[in-house]
Amino acid sequence: IANESIFDKLIDFCKKFFDYTHAKVTLCVTTPYCPQTQLQLDEFNITTQEYTKRVKSVSELAEIGYHGHFFTPSTSLSNKHALVPINHLNYNFQLISEQMHAEFKWFREQGMNPITYVAGWWFLTDDIIAELEGFGIRVDCSIRRNHTNSFGEKFVEDNKIPQRGEPFIL
Repeated sequence: IANESIFDKLIDFCKKFFDYTHAKVTLCVTTPYCPQTQLQLDEFNITTQEYTKRVKSVSELAEIGYHGHFFTPSTSLSNKHALVPINHLNYNFQLISEQMHAEFKWFREQGMNPITYVAGWWFLTDDIIAELEGFGIRVDCSIRRNHTNSFGEKFVEDNKIPQRGEPFIL
């Protein structure tokens, strides 16, 4: 969304998808409160206001979901832009929860109430899921086959996960 040339193609895709299917595509987005998105805004020289405007314009053509990417603050003095993803080795639910609260506040301020989630790096924990449920998330698209440290592994054997795109209840 931050990259204008890709954003224009995204808008075109959403329009064509609707024209072909008569249904809106679901697009899970990061918010300006995601550190990775903040770096992209800097990289493509757009403001938070412009990014917000772009997400709003996409929301007219797509169902907006939430894509969560969580990071620990960088301790590198030489690279203030180094991002360290939160995973099972450096898990900090407090940082995740604080970011999620800021992000869902941003969604509400834009008049958006996402119900779909996809985990960055497919990393989920019970704490994250409970927090997402509290924010009204009802659909998760994070489970994938043949990958370790996947939320789905805890609840369903890998060979029992349906083919991509097939809905199922855990």
